[in-house]
Amino acid sequence: MKRKLISFIDTETNDLNKPLGASLDRQPNITEIYHAACTPDLKIIDAVDTLIYSPKPQPDFIIRHTGITDEMLLDAPKFETVFKHIKKLLDKSQILVAQNLTFDKQILENEAARIGKKFKWPPLLYCT
Repeated sequence: MKRKLISFIDTETNDLNKPLGASLDRQPNITEIYHAACTPDLKIIDAVDTLIYSPKPQPDFIIRHTGITDEMLLDAPKFETVFKHIKKLLDKSQILVAQNLTFDKQILENEAARIGKKFKWPPLLYCT
């Protein structure tokens, strides 16, 4: 499959990433994701925009920062529900852009590992 799209990703989580090597159960969970896949002329052709269920409670500092509460996440889909859609868009993308690429990439890798999956990242990665 030829990669032609540009992906833009942003995540919100219930904490900051722990040091590499920390067990997955200590790593934060995604609580919201936005992923837009665009043509080279930046026309959005598909997107994922959803809250994500988290088994861990939202700390007060995260609620103040994001506005996302535990109640908002109760009926949100689990990450495994949206994984295939995100992966499909990434698999078609030549470029990935994120505001904090290292953080978003690591948190997505952690979530995928929790369900026994992996992402294949686009060849060109840009952090804004």
